[in-house]
Amino acid sequence: MKPSHTSPRLKGVLYALCWLPFLLASPSKLLAGVSIDIEGIKDPLKEQVELYIGKPEVTTQTDLERAITRIDSQTRKALQALGYYRPEIDIKSRPDGDNWTIKVTIMPGEPVKVAELDIQLDGDAQHDKAFSKLLAELPLQVGSAMNHGQYESIKSSLQNLAMARGYFDARFLTTNVTVYPEQHSANIRLHFDSGIRYRLGEVTFSQTPLHDRLVRRWVNFSPGTPYDASLIGELHRKLTSSNYFSRVRVQPKRDKATDYTIPVDVQLTAAKSHQLGFGVGFATDTGTRVTMSWERPYLNAQGHSISAETALSFVQQNLSTQYKIPLESNPETDFLTLDAGVQHEDVEDIQSTLYTASIQRQKLTQNRWKQNLFVRWLREDFKTSEGDRNTTLYLPGFSYNLVRSSGGLSPQKGHRYGFEFQFADDALASNIDLQYATFNTKRIHSLAAKHRLSWRFSAGILHTSDFDRTPTSLRFYAGGDNSVRGFAYKSISPEDQTGEKIGGLYRLIGSLEYDYRFAEKWRGAIFSDVGDAFNDDESDPKHSLGMGIRP
Repeated sequence: MKPSHTSPRLKGVLYALCWLPFLLASPSKLLAGVSIDIEGIKDPLKEQVELYIGKPEVTTQTDLERAITRIDSQTRKALQALGYYRPEIDIKSRPDGDNWTIKVTIMPGEPVKVAELDIQLDGDAQHDKAFSKLLAELPLQVGSAMNHGQYESIKSSLQNLAMARGYFDARFLTTNVTVYPEQHSANIRLHFDSGIRYRLGEVTFSQTPLHDRLVRRWVNFSPGTPYDASLIGELHRKLTSSNYFSRVRVQPKRDKATDYTIPVDVQLTAAKSHQLGFGVGFATDTGTRVTMSWERPYLNAQGHSISAETALSFVQQNLSTQYKIPLESNPETDFLTLDAGVQHEDVEDIQSTLYTASIQRQKLTQNRWKQNLFVRWLREDFKTSEGDRNTTLYLPGFSYNLVRSSGGLSPQKGHRYGFEFQFADDALASNIDLQYATFNTKRIHSLAAKHRLSWRFSAGILHTSDFDRTPTSLRFYAGGDNSVRGFAYKSISPEDQTGEKIGGLYRLIGSLEYDYRFAEKWRGAIFSDVGDAFNDDESDPKHSLGMGIRP
């Protein structure tokens, strides 16, 4: 009898049927989820292990067995990164309904400590104070636990500082860590050659509407100055904040360096010749207010500018204009300005129209105080219970202001001081004699990441030969947003026999405030204010306690 022949397709079916029982018997049961419990260690070790382990994707029994093996490996790597080379690790798993729990018990043992720290610095950086400071503040020292993250951080810090300080040929000659787990010790060797420090060369500018001589006054270094990235950043900031340019690019040309000197190319795009602004806002002092502004940031090649602004509300309307001349001594901070304005106010018992014109010399002192010397002409038409008045004054004076803060628009800490003094004399064509002075200060303290405490204080004093003819704009009132909150704008004031508020010779205001940031851009605040505007014979401080929400 001839043997029977089976077709290839039939053979494949029979082959699959033979293996089917084994496939069905394989450990492929689906798991609902897996949780990992780590015991025996605390942060930062626990946090490090959790970071390395992650959250294993486990859906079958096979996945679970693989995950346990991986957890052991990753746990050892995590502990070694922080200097623990001989841990005892026990991993157990147990079912919990359709879930599984993996329990990892760790005894980290004694950490490896740095026995030898050999860091050598060659090249010009040997004499650079910035590198000396870096090496004096290393996170790893002899006797400290070996931390591979901190070791890599030291390497990165050396490289980053070299780039920032102009050591563009810097390189490591030796980078070596030798660990002896049995002796619980490690030796570190880092040899870094900085090479020669490059220098800043000539600065070239693209064409602008301004004189090259003026633009160069913003350059804060001279050719031959050792390279420092912060000088490049400061030049960019100064040009951007000048308002003359809509786009600024400051680029060191390393590819064009000769004799270790790098030329600097500055590309500038002039700002729009006419700039308009419009806004609508609300304040409890003035109610709804509409503002409009216009500015020409440069009128000529000398950088002169002109601007005008108007603000309109139900209680106050004003229009002001300013002509600004930058001074070549420091065009960023030193100016000569010509100012003029008119303001009408009708609030409480105050009805006045104020006209002003002034010439001011503004500069930044070496101690970072903003100094302002001025001569101001003032004419005010105002109404009192005794009838209409008008007064003209010529007021020489000065002011000093200092602001220090950190944290941007919502500072975590900072302080502010301000002082102003001005006077008038009938011998200098003024209608009356007058001396006027104010002082104000504010401090902000950060209590924690989201908590702030702030306080402010202001004082004012006025001496005049004729109070009845003293303009209401120079008398003292209290009440309002920036004064004693909870009281209407300028509602705190001495009164005359008819009960009209006439302003005072003195003003004292104090405030204490706590705020908490409950959202990214919002804070809730609790405050207490106290203050008064008064004369020689009377003082009745007003108190307020309140809360609010603000950006």
